[in-house]
Amino acid sequence: MWDETQAVARPATFELIGDQLAVRWENGHESFYRPEDLRAHCPCALCKTQRAKTQAQQPDPLRLLTPEQAAGAAMRILAYEPVGRYAVRFIWEDRHDTGIYDFRLLRSICPCEACR
Repeated sequence: MWDETQAVARPATFELIGDQLAVRWENGHESFYRPEDLRAHCPCALCKTQRAKTQAQQPDPLRLLTPEQAAGAAMRILAYEPVGRYAVRFIWEDRHDTGIYDFRLLRSICPCEACR
């Protein structure tokens, strides 16, 4: 299970493998993120506002994007770039690029069995 001490880990490598983002952390842990999961956790103001509206209409803490939103959003990552020494920014197929995923957020949403 993920805990706060793992949040200080920094990524050693990023790699796009097919449609997934693979991150190897300095502590040796490996995370594989599906694009729809990353996009569902986009930390930009626009996406946060949309999630808040969606949750107000249909409060489900496990659902971050509605199926309609997920179907309408282009989920392919075209590129990524570092933001300082603390975060990464993704450029999505629909050109959305304002979400800055700090490493604590990225590590906290690791979907692997050990982190859940």
